[in-house]
Order: sequence, then structure tokens, then C-alpha cells
Amino acid sequence: MKRILAMALSLILCLSLSVPAFAAESADTAGDAVYLAVDATGEELAVELIAATEITDGLVTITYDPTVVSLGEADYTVSGKVTMHSVNASEEGTVKISWISADAVTGTLFTFDFSKAEGAEISADTFGVSGTATDEDGNTLTVGVDVDTVDKTVLESLVEAGGILTEESYTEGSWAAYEEALIAAGTVLNDSDATQEEVDEALTALANAIAALELEDTSADKTALQALYSSSLLLAESSYTEESWAAFSAELAEALAVLENADATQEETDAAFNELLAVIAALEPVSDEVNMEALLLVYEASLKLTEDSWTTGSWATLEDAQTAALAVLNDEDATQEEVDAALATLTDAIAELTAAANKEALDTTVTAAAAYEESSYTADSWTAFEEALAAAEAVLNDGNATQEEVDAALAALVAAEEGLTLKTASTGGDDNTGTSGDDSTGTSGDDSMGTSGDDSTGTSDDGSGAATGGTTTGTGDSAPVVLFSIIAVFAAATIVILLAAKKKTAGQQ
Repeated sequence: MKRILAMALSLILCLSLSVPAFAAESADTAGDAVYLAVDATGEELAVELIAATEITDGLVTITYDPTVVSLGEADYTVSGKVTMHSVNASEEGTVKISWISADAVTGTLFTFDFSKAEGAEISADTFGVSGTATDEDGNTLTVGVDVDTVDKTVLESLVEAGGILTEESYTEGSWAAYEEALIAAGTVLNDSDATQEEVDEALTALANAIAALELEDTSADKTALQALYSSSLLLAESSYTEESWAAFSAELAEALAVLENADATQEETDAAFNELLAVIAALEPVSDEVNMEALLLVYEASLKLTEDSWTTGSWATLEDAQTAALAVLNDEDATQEEVDAALATLTDAIAELTAAANKEALDTTVTAAAAYEESSYTADSWTAFEEALAAAEAVLNDGNATQEEVDAALAALVAAEEGLTLKTASTGGDDNTGTSGDDSTGTSGDDSMGTSGDDSTGTSDDGSGAATGGTTTGTGDSAPVVLFSIIAVFAAATIVILLAAKKKTAGQQ
């Protein structure tokens, strides 16, 4: 028996001497071969330990601010690339990791399920990393940390939403200011080194530029006036009283002047149209017979109007008047009083048409606002923002909204966006998860060594290489101890084999 034990001890010693020290020193040193990637730009916090170059083993300590982040119920997931590993998370604010891979590996090795404290903000100081890794040639490689905390979500959304804006709808100066802000926003979005302050400044500048867009006073739409004028030329002077015809002739001349004036505004065009309508409706027939000429003329002119140019309510009124006029026109027994009444109703409906508001800028801003996340802002500022957004959506969906209402809703929404206040980081406390002692949410296992396999989650206590809040292997903080555990397994196996051989020999004797 003594000889057997001596052989086992000799095997352990030989194995210990034959295995290179974990993260042994080397003259050839590279930088950041392994790094902790922290993505805090989205709602969920993503933390991964990644090998940027081929490595075989490593010993890394992750430090974190427990007042800002904590470990969740499932502390980590280990990649199947890792043959053996040890994770010690028993000390609050620290996670100690060691691992060995049978082959040199790259890519994600461990994924950690950290969660942010309510109102907390991740910064470059939230996480830290130290330690070394070893490549297959035994070279010592260093580790680093990459924290991405810049959130460009809302800026990206506003830039994309701006695609519905049309240059010809706005004045040259206001559009130039918008384009300048848009280019600046694009530059920030494409800048991987942009700070959150630069992103917020670009967002504010772009939102203000959209709100400041001024509608262009474009050339007037004279389609309806031209149709009414052309139809009016078909009326016969002899059919109407001299006085009513004189008034009609005067307005007809005014309408022609507007039609021939290339600089006439939409307001002047609409006024000429309504005035011509009025004198047509006022024409007095000299005969006692029913005269539908004026009604037919106005009806046909109204068909040249386009629905999308007017508010929902005023257009609905016009459609009702058109339906009534057509019924009278098709009624062979209609009286002059019915014709005149239908004509008066139709001309009034045309005169009361209300121009539809331009909602492009408001639509763009509302669309982009969907990217804001309530969890990032204080309750008061978020409530004000929600109210402004709801009001803007109501105006956007209101077919009768005026341009003044649209502009006011846009200004209020932009102001509410600028008033959004980020929550301050919480001070932490006893309810932080992943802490040591009795308050820990960890459920450490039986100090068993994790083995290779498909990505296993760190929640088991049956030797699957997972732990929460405790130590998976009980191997301490150094990688040599991990290797010693491996060696011990081989030594134990050797002892069992030797004992079995001795028993068999004794039996044969």
C-alpha cells in the first residue's frame, strides 16, 4: 500500500511539473486579447467576456459597482468552447473567473446576466477588468474592458422619420437649416466615438430644426377657378336681368385677371373663386321657366376640387351639398326655388371649405418619440412628455385640425422632449442581488468543477459549471489551483487503478 501511495504522489508531482503555470510570464506580450464587452445602449444590459484572439486559458477578475448593477438569478452562461472553468461571485462587486480550453478558442466565452438598479446609469467606471490569458504558445496576453453607453436610438428614429418631409413644402431658409441639422445628426450617428452629450445635442438641434420649418407660399392652385371661369363663359346674357349680369361680368373680369397673374397668391385665387360663385348664384333669370344653368355650372366646378386639400368636416359638408345639387339637376319636376336653394347650399359649402393643415413635421416628431423609454426618465418629466405626445397624436388624427393647432402641438411636444430628465443613479442597498452573506440571491453548488458541453447556464448545483452568488468550483482565486484539481482527478484515478490491480493480484495468489 505504501508503494502505491508513493507512486500516486510521484504521479502528482510529475504532472505538476509537466503542466505550464497558468498565465505564465512571457517576453511576447499582446494587449486586450480578452475583453469584457458591456453594451448599455439598450433597455437590457449585455455583458460578455470575449476572446479577441486564440487563447487556451485565462484568469480574470471582473469588478463592478454594486450600487449600479447586480447579478441576476442566473449569473452567467458558459460557452461550450470552454473545457473547464471556475466562477467565484461570492464577494459583492467582484467576479473571479478561471478557465481552460482543450483547443485554442476565440469569441464569446462567458455571458453574464447583470441587471441595472432602477434609475442607474452605466458609465465607463461601472465595470473593471484585470488578469491575464495564455495562447497556445504559452504567451501571456492582457485583458481589457469596452463599455458602450451611448444611446442613439431616438436620434436614429428622428432621422428615419424625417424621410416623409418634402423640400418643396418649406421655405428655402428653413429647409437649409433642417438639412444642416440632419447632416450633423448623420455625422454623430456614424461616429463610433460620439459621446452621449454630442448625441443629445444633435437630437435637440434636429428636433428644433423640424419644428422651425416654415411652409412655403407656393404658386396658387387655380384649377377650380379656371373650371368655374370657363363654364361661366357658356352662360347667355339674354337669360338674366341686366343688373345681375353686370355684377357677374365685373367679377368674371376679376377672375380672369387673377388667372393671368402668375404672382397671384392662393388667398387671392380663393377669393376670386368665391366672389365669382356668389355672383353666379345671384343671377336672376328673366324667364319664369326653371333655369338650372347656374346650378350645373357651380356643380361641375366643385368636382374639380380635391379632397386632400381640405379638412375632413368641411369636405363632408361639400359632398352632402353636391349630392343634393345632383338630385335637383336630375329632377325634371324641380322648381326654381329648389334649384336656387340647392345652388345656395352648394356655394356656401364651397366658400366654407377649410384648407387642411400640413402635418409632416408633427408626424415626423411623433414617430420618433416612440423611441423614448419611460424607465430612463423621472416620473414628472415623463408624465409631461406623455401628455404632450397624446395631444400631438390627437391633433395628428384630427382631420379638422387647423395649421395653428398642428404648429402648437408640435411646439409643445418638442418642449416636452427637451424637458425629459434622466433618472439619477440609485444609491443601492441591502436589496442588491448577487451579494455575499445571508442577503445573497446566489445558490452556490457543491464546489464541483464545470465541464465542457453546450452553453450551460449558471444556475445548477449539480456540477454543470453554474453558480449564483457563490463559487462553482471552490478552487479559490488562482488558476494553478484549477490545474491542481485536474491533476488530483488523474491521481485519484491512478490510485483506484493501482488498488484494483493489487486486489486482483492478491486474489490470484
